[in-house]
Amino acid sequence: MAAPPGSLQLLDGGTTEPQAVKAYSILRVILNTAVKEDELIRQNPCRIPGYDRYRIPERPVATVAQVLALAGRMPPRFSALVIVAAFSGLRWGELAERGQGEAGGAQGGQGHEAEATGT
Repeated sequence: MAAPPGSLQLLDGGTTEPQAVKAYSILRVILNTAVKEDELIRQNPCRIPGYDRYRIPERPVATVAQVLALAGRMPPRFSALVIVAAFSGLRWGELAERGQGEAGGAQGGQGHEAEATGT
């Protein structure tokens, strides 16, 4: 589909595609109201097919080998975090909470070592 005149300027000017699509959709709804309900204009000038939608590109996903390589390059205290984050689907807050005492986090790990050594 060819870009309408001015659309590339809009996107080149720093407006993201989702912002442009939302603005176009809102304008189209307003003008539809002016046509159908208020009868202020005869037809809606926002009639470009497909410009009320945008395609969301698929996010790239790291392979198992890439995750393990990244974890191997991290300081030891962060390597488990990288692996758990990559394979568990936990959000950052959930991961940070786990590090506050559960499953070998910074405080939890030190506490267990102190108990084991009796110090």
